[in-house]
Amino acid sequence: MAEAFGIVAGAAGLAAAFEPCVQCFLYIQLARNFGKDFATCQIKLDVLRVRLTRWGLAVGLGENPNPQAPAPVPQITATEKEVAVLKEVLQSLQDDLEEARRKSEKVKGRLPESTAQEIGDPDAELSEGPRRIHQTLAKVFSRRDKCRPNLLDKASWALYRKGDFENLIDDITTHMGNLESVFPAMETAVLQQALVQTSKQELSSIDDKEDLKLLSTMAGTSDIALVQAVNDIIKSKGDTWRNIDVNTTNAFNHLGHNFGSRETWSGSSTWERINITGSGGKNHLGHNINISGVD
Repeated sequence: MAEAFGIVAGAAGLAAAFEPCVQCFLYIQLARNFGKDFATCQIKLDVLRVRLTRWGLAVGLGENPNPQAPAPVPQITATEKEVAVLKEVLQSLQDDLEEARRKSEKVKGRLPESTAQEIGDPDAELSEGPRRIHQTLAKVFSRRDKCRPNLLDKASWALYRKGDFENLIDDITTHMGNLESVFPAMETAVLQQALVQTSKQELSSIDDKEDLKLLSTMAGTSDIALVQAVNDIIKSKGDTWRNIDVNTTNAFNHLGHNFGSRETWSGSSTWERINITGSGGKNHLGHNINISGVD
């Protein structure tokens, strides 16, 4: 039987494969020619940067920027075989990042110089909501990166084609899924729970529900733990229906949510200044619980 040991104990061996991946993320930029897709692409890139460092923090790679917080997943152990698999996945991730850089340099060489030099500045290109999200995620990544050694000294490089970006995002997302599912089912569940809780801490400075909804939409399937954290935060904030005119003439109006038998609602709900006019209809101000077909 293979000897099992704490993942922290095996962190030194993994660091050689993990740290270069984190460093590679520092140098990726997007060209301005992404146009209307710039915001979504930038946020997806930010999300995956944070996802990688969140996983590293959860399994004991790198120094916790919040030393007062408890070790995220002290229960997890890893066999030598599992650590070897993690190293292989991290190396594949690094290889894909490096291949994307080489391909980008070839594309850049075929572009007019003026186009090749037009690199998007997220703080300037993004509208207010996406810019707040980008700045929040960038701060999380920056805090964690400061705790790591600077192993690489490379120039920044840019992705110029959306197709190349999407291929890279798909590759990174696949590798991250592999990293998070190496362990047996029970330990993987513990890890996923820790990732969600850590993600909630990452997003604690985002107060606007619309920003949270936008983040969830932009993240898509690139970070399931983050999307779950966003949904949990939104639920905890509750809802407010305010200054709504309702015409109830021969109609049924529902201001609230429908929840299935496996769903819960932990937030508060407020209805303020609802102006109801007309007759012959019905109005329901409240939530429906245990609705069949909603699960």
